[in-house]
Amino acid sequence: MDCQYETPSVRALQTRTLIADIRRLVDILNVDIAQEESLIGVSDPTLPEYPKIARALIARRENLESTLASLEDRLGKS
Repeated sequence: MDCQYETPSVRALQTRTLIADIRRLVDILNVDIAQEESLIGVSDPTLPEYPKIARALIARRENLESTLASLEDRLGKS
């Protein structure tokens, strides 16, 4: 979309859509993390045998949650 046609309401709608999409991704990551923990039988991330893929998924989830907070903050200020 050309920036000259973007109104505050259009930007807010785009931000809300992005927030919803990211929330769905976080939900998917939560399921994937739980599956990895169940598969290995370890759910405590402090243990050395905790699945490495689950650690990576947790880091990704935390990044997305940080992005969500920023987007929600931006939406609240508009």
